[in-house]
Amino acid sequence: MSNNELVRKGNIGEYKIISELLTRGWNVYKNTCDDNGVDLVIEKHNDYKKIQIKVSTKTNSSMGHERYVFRLGNTGVQSDFYICVMPNNISVIPADNINSNKGFLIYPNAKRGRDKSFSKRFLNRWDLLDTIINENKEAAADLKKDDPLYMRKEE
Repeated sequence: MSNNELVRKGNIGEYKIISELLTRGWNVYKNTCDDNGVDLVIEKHNDYKKIQIKVSTKTNSSMGHERYVFRLGNTGVQSDFYICVMPNNISVIPADNINSNKGFLIYPNAKRGRDKSFSKRFLNRWDLLDTIINENKEAAADLKKDDPLYMRKEE
């Protein structure tokens, strides 16, 4: 895939998420120069969150399972949430649940085990954005990064 195609795919994913956030009542501010790991800043009821949008296409694991690889850069700025865009799914993941600075894998159609647990935990979890980070970290603590049931470090 050429660089132009990758940029186009990323832009399509970003605007898909922007549309969804606007529909859900968030004010959306797009970063014009994405060099610090924050694609969007969103605001609702004076609660601001930094969002990193990741877009991926399907790859297959060595066992033939559908998976998506999301790579992270070492930007020094941490977003509050990663919103991961796949062709038929969107996952909303609090940043505290990512325990790798390189990347992570998502198996959206897993039938059992820790991969299935991940799908249930973050798939279309737009409600997680409504937790107030500065005043109520307990909601995010339920999904703490030391619970490895749903995340795998990039292989």
